[in-house]
This record gives sequence, structure tokens and C-alpha cells, in this order.
Amino acid sequence: MLAEAVIDPSASWAGALTALAITGGLACQIVLQIMARAAAAKTAKEAATQATAVKTTLAATTAAAETKMDDLAKVAGATHLLVNSAMAAQLKLTATVTRRLANLTKDPADEEAAVLAEKLSRDHEMKQAALDAGK
Repeated sequence: MLAEAVIDPSASWAGALTALAITGGLACQIVLQIMARAAAAKTAKEAATQATAVKTTLAATTAAAETKMDDLAKVAGATHLLVNSAMAAQLKLTATVTRRLANLTKDPADEEAAVLAEKLSRDHEMKQAALDAGK
């Protein structure tokens, strides 16, 4: 019986090696988890940096587009003013010339043309005055 009570020395080494293997495996799992979390944090930080870059670019692009639209609105307004002024001058000139011609010729057709030209000139002036009042 005594011989049976003696502990086999190889069994303690096997237990120690098993414990060491288990501990090493757990340590590897922990290291892998830490590395995975670090990689995820890095990816999240890169995504946040890219999102910030996109936001900045979008803000700059939007501001540039607004500036261009404001410039186009100014050009359109100036062009409209110029065209209206030219139209008013042309209508006034046509009304004056047709009135003088009608006064010289006393022709009913010339009188009719003069009345129409004067009406068109007055209508344009009234429309322009209404637009100017609305500004």
C-alpha cells in the first residue's frame, strides 16, 4: 500500500504543463481580444476622421455654390434691368417717331400705329413701375 501512496512525479509535470497550457491559451485569447478592440477603435477613429473631412468638404462646397448662386442672381438682375431699360427706350422712341409721322401724314393707319406704340410704351412703364415698387 505504501508504494501506491507515492505520487508519480510525472503526474505533477503533466498537471503543471496542462495548467501552463491553459494559462497560455487564456493569455492568448486576452491578447487577441485586446488587439481586436484596438483595431476596431482605430477603424472607428479613421471613419470619424473621414466623416469630419466629408463634413468640412461639404460645408466648403455648399458655401462656394451659394456664392456662385448669389453672383448669378446679381448678373441675372443686372441683365433684366438692362433689357428692361433698352426695351423702354425702344418703345419710347417708336412711340415718338410714329406720333410725329402720324402728325405729318394725317394718315389713319399712321395714327393707329402711333396710338398702339404709345399704348405699348405706357403699358411697359406701368409694369416696370409695379416691379420697381415691389423691390
